[in-house]
Amino acid sequence: MSDNMLLIALGHDAMAEVRWGKAGAAHSAFSARVDLSGGGEELAVMACNSRVVVLVPARHVVLREGGFQGKSRQMTPMALAYQHESELLADVEQMHWVLLGKEQQRYGIAGVALAQMVAWCELLNACGLRADKMLPDVLALPLPGNCSALQAGDRWLIRSGPWRGMALPHAWAATAPPVTPDLCLHADADVPPGWENASRVEDPLWLLADEAWRSKNNLLQGKFRPAASWPRFMPGKTACALMLASCSLLACGLYHQLMAGQFERQAAAVTQRLLPGLPPGVSAAETASRQVRQMQNIINEPQLFTLLPYASEALSLWEQPQLQSLTFDGAKNELTITLFKEQVTLPPPSEDSGIHISMTQGAAPDVAILRVGGEQ
Repeated sequence: MSDNMLLIALGHDAMAEVRWGKAGAAHSAFSARVDLSGGGEELAVMACNSRVVVLVPARHVVLREGGFQGKSRQMTPMALAYQHESELLADVEQMHWVLLGKEQQRYGIAGVALAQMVAWCELLNACGLRADKMLPDVLALPLPGNCSALQAGDRWLIRSGPWRGMALPHAWAATAPPVTPDLCLHADADVPPGWENASRVEDPLWLLADEAWRSKNNLLQGKFRPAASWPRFMPGKTACALMLASCSLLACGLYHQLMAGQFERQAAAVTQRLLPGLPPGVSAAETASRQVRQMQNIINEPQLFTLLPYASEALSLWEQPQLQSLTFDGAKNELTITLFKEQVTLPPPSEDSGIHISMTQGAAPDVAILRVGGEQ
């Protein structure tokens, strides 16, 4: 899967700070301030083989956390939001609420006005962009300790917990700070008194890319969850090899079906001559036909093409993977690949964007089983 990332930091108008590059790189390959109302179609080209992460201003997002007393099946973001109804100026039901996470018995939630969420999504759609993740800018700050601060443009972003943060205007730096961050980063700004550990960086916004890439916080849930579509990440060589192997198996199945049918007809004619009235045995042609239909059903499953890029990345551990079998269970949305293990050390199970990837030892010591499964 591609590790390119398109980071879009929305402002209070249609202007947005844009960064594009490889996740984990020290510097971005592209940096600009773009007017999204003027089109921004060039961003759609960058997004073709990249993850699109959108940062929205924290002043438009309500962040709350707390416990929940009740049955677990009754715990919804809206139910948690009603516990903070008295603290809000807007109607709870006129806001879009999402669950950010859970630690022990405490939950983190975020709320945005429905009209604001619609405006952000329409602005991105007009540029031909489909965001994979959207989160408040303050929750993209690294949090090595209890508090972090970062100067982004004309404001200071302060994160004081996994689901807590605030944005303050740049002029606030001259006043007494309410907190002392463990990590403070800025481009070239006046640092509030008492923040002696502040560090100057060239591009503070790009530093948010790594945390945003790994973050599980996402406002695109519920009715704003992106619709399933053809994967934008182009499969690698191994994924293409899997496609060719599937087509080869289909062609071989058709050939064997033809040969088996011819053999069955000849065998049936000889049997009727030598042993009239003998009931026929199991038909090899029917068995081959079932296998062909099974392979056709696998190729026709749209979920298969969602899982193939992840299988391609997992199989990159082998220089030339030798496959034994490839099966797909549409009911479980799970792709299973059996191959020779060779000298490869099997990695531990992992999860990427809701896709579960695991490699296990097969029944034989030289066999490995790769399972890639998504949400049903």
